[in-house]
Amino acid sequence: MSFIRDLKLYLTEKPYYLIITKDRSSDSIITNIANDRYTRIPVTDIRGYERHFALDTHGFQLIRHTTSNHHPARWWRGAAAGKTVDNRSLREARLMGLGRVIVR
Repeated sequence: MSFIRDLKLYLTEKPYYLIITKDRSSDSIITNIANDRYTRIPVTDIRGYERHFALDTHGFQLIRHTTSNHHPARWWRGAAAGKTVDNRSLREARLMGLGRVIVR
């Protein structure tokens, strides 16, 4: 497994990876990305311990989410507008990565 290296360059320049096709027989790859390769990364089965992890403490949190709407963008644009929203729904919306939640 490899991860992007933490270079000082990235403080002033965003990492980029370009593939420029000159013709069908050759591609030119231009990048400023450097990777560090890691081996022997431990993977742990956390089944049964889902409730032990909190977003503020561990950087992630597992939640169970069921919805009849399988397209989050449609929900965001207004399918849920005017509905009653409780604290749990607000928390789930934040964990889903929605930039903002509007309660009317």
